[in-house]
Amino acid sequence: MTNDDTNLEVDSSALHEAAHAVAAFENAMTFISLRLKPSISTRKIPTNADISYSWFVHEGESCSNVLERRLIVALAGPAWEKFSLGTSVTCRTVLNREKDDRIAAVSLIRELYRHGVRGNERKACVQGAWKAAQDLVSRRNAAIITVAYQLEIEGELDDSQVRLLLSEEVGTAETQG
Repeated sequence: MTNDDTNLEVDSSALHEAAHAVAAFENAMTFISLRLKPSISTRKIPTNADISYSWFVHEGESCSNVLERRLIVALAGPAWEKFSLGTSVTCRTVLNREKDDRIAAVSLIRELYRHGVRGNERKACVQGAWKAAQDLVSRRNAAIITVAYQLEIEGELDDSQVRLLLSEEVGTAETQG
């Protein structure tokens, strides 16, 4: 993937993971870490890169809202893939290519069902999470590129590095706006 503003080539796996990281940051996840190297995911799927993070429940927050925040993070990588491939690509197409993300999303959707979110309510929740993930990658593409570029240089980023990069990116955008 080429960033036309700086003429930098950034690896698509780094961009995919960076999208997850930016979504995790925006959805109040904690202990975000990502790395760019082949490994086996927690779901036993071979991957080129991975991200880990933790979450907490805000006071008064419903379980379904926590699951929806987590679903947005899980879908952010595939949403970036769709963003980079163009508008004719569907969520299903992208998730079929991204097996580990698909398994994570399905697991969260099943968890919604176990917590009583069913039928049209569950469908609306999933569609809302997909839309939120797509909006995020469009709105925060500069931040995604910043994190991806640094991930390529370092090979892995921990929570403090991600937060520093994103706070610097927000500060830069505010001074330019």
